[in-house]
Amino acid sequence: MGPGLCQDGGGGRSLLSRALGHSPGLIRIAAGITRRLLDITLTPCCTACGQLLSGVPESGLSLCDACVTTVQRISHPLCPVCGNPCQAAGPHDVTCGDCSRSPPHFHRARASFAYAGAMVRLVMQLKYARHFDQAPPLGRIMGAVAAVEELDDVDLIVPVPLAVPRFVRRGYNQAALLGRATASILGRPMKAGILRRVRDLGPQGRHGPRERAARVRGCFSVIDEGMVQNRRVLLVDDVLTTGATASECARVLTRAGAVRVDVMACARAIRDSG
Repeated sequence: MGPGLCQDGGGGRSLLSRALGHSPGLIRIAAGITRRLLDITLTPCCTACGQLLSGVPESGLSLCDACVTTVQRISHPLCPVCGNPCQAAGPHDVTCGDCSRSPPHFHRARASFAYAGAMVRLVMQLKYARHFDQAPPLGRIMGAVAAVEELDDVDLIVPVPLAVPRFVRRGYNQAALLGRATASILGRPMKAGILRRVRDLGPQGRHGPRERAARVRGCFSVIDEGMVQNRRVLLVDDVLTTGATASECARVLTRAGAVRVDVMACARAIRDSG
């Protein structure tokens, strides 16, 4: 045992004993506090609200029971093109007004969850707070949904890229983390270096659908056209808002020779498309 780690050469007392003197009471109190701190550190917490969890949920998502009730799974009826849930009553899928008026460049888009409730916090923690542990379960759910929605008939999975300066600052691309887990479920290769974002527009929250579509035009390019020629591509992203970014990615991929581009997102904003 190295000098100064746990024991000294004379009395054999631990560092805790030496720090607290000869008082057994103080040693017991300190040991109890240490155990409690370790329990808190090692016990999983709800990513959305911070509440301690009794264990890791079966889904793998770090959400408490209360926050789970705010998570909305997207189900039919929905727009068969963009995947936005239908606002009108009825059991059948109906193409939404937005897709009827201005069809996107992708074939179909789907998302696992509505971007609301605890899912907002979950995605934000993955995106900005380095909660990498949430990417595998979210990505596996995306893969399962893609299979159910018949988006698994693809040759290649491609994540929506970040602009280089943003990637350097953040150190990772959350879409690629999700894409890797999605690919593991679908049994398809993921290639993160095919698309490049040549311009960073920053936050687009204040812009409407038409403005977003105009601003994102020309923001992406295909680095290796040979990888997408005659291929069916599944584009993966964390959040689908208006679909402008996904549509522009699909446009440049199709122009580079992709046979078809579908989109799978972790969550999507629910809109009234008329």
